[in-house]
Amino acid sequence: MLFDLERDWFAARSAIVGRHRNSRAAAAIDHLTAAPLVSVTTLTSGLGMVVKHATALLLNSFASAGIAVEMTHRSKRRGYLGWPAWHRYARDAAAVAA
Repeated sequence: MLFDLERDWFAARSAIVGRHRNSRAAAAIDHLTAAPLVSVTTLTSGLGMVVKHATALLLNSFASAGIAVEMTHRSKRRGYLGWPAWHRYARDAAAVAA
């Protein structure tokens, strides 16, 4: 299980290569790995960012890149499930269906 978590973390970190040197994307990936289910407010307090920037610059781009999935389907108080957890969930759901 630890090996899978580390492999998923490396995959998520490699998906954000090419961002600015001072981007907080790497710290956001670390935060999503430590706590896979995160709200925008939780992430902003952990990273010291403004809610608008965390949503627009990080979480929406993570969702489009497949690193995170927006779980609540709401416009406010969104909840995101990070790469390791949702990737493992999808893998387990496929195994159960087969």
